[in-house]
Amino acid sequence: MKLQLDSSEYQEQPSNEKTVYSPHANDDIPVNDFSDLEEPTFRTNSTYTRPTPVRQSSLPGWVIPTIIVVIIAIAAGIILPKKLAKHEVSSLAKLPKESIEQTLGITLTEDPDYVKTLGIPDGDTTGFTAYTTDGKDFACVYYNGQPYGISFTNNKYELYGIKIGDSESHLITSSMDTYVLGADSGIGYPYTQWLEFLRNESLQYSSEYFFYGSDGGILVLHSNNTSHRIVNIQYYPNRTRYIRGVETF
Repeated sequence: MKLQLDSSEYQEQPSNEKTVYSPHANDDIPVNDFSDLEEPTFRTNSTYTRPTPVRQSSLPGWVIPTIIVVIIAIAAGIILPKKLAKHEVSSLAKLPKESIEQTLGITLTEDPDYVKTLGIPDGDTTGFTAYTTDGKDFACVYYNGQPYGISFTNNKYELYGIKIGDSESHLITSSMDTYVLGADSGIGYPYTQWLEFLRNESLQYSSEYFFYGSDGGILVLHSNNTSHRIVNIQYYPNRTRYIRGVETF
């Protein structure tokens, strides 16, 4: 006799229970987080260096050149006037050569030949000694061992506002009413009379002008034959010896 089992009795029945997940369900199971492993070390032989970024100027291109031009202009405004400024030398005429050297920053050396160019009216240079610069553009004159006066041809000097290169005719014409030579400069040299001294034997100058100063001195101007501008200025605070013999003219 055969037994027949009803397979339906062994069929798995659906469960009505719901499975709920619990985060702590596996708490008892150890988790390997690899914290016991050393972190890897990276090494490199590269010499590459990240370039420093260049910051681009946000200024317009014309700004920097303009600033440079302004700086140059300011520097020129400070320096040039000093370079172009004239040395007023009238106060040096009575000083010894050492004081003149120190004041003007020059070196003066005895120059026997220079005395002949002073144009002393009677031609007698006895007792006169001159000390000049290398270029002979400035000289201090001694008489009998004492400071007697100065002579110069350099346009960086001026005497009572009168400068090398001034117009011969303008200086004289403008002073005829006031008897102040070089009054245009704001300084000027007051005088009582003037003479034009002509030398027939000399063609170097067109004329030599003697201005008898109110201070007892004499101011001598030599002008060029062609340009009629002043090329040499002399000043002697005591004119007595210089004009010896001129009174007869």
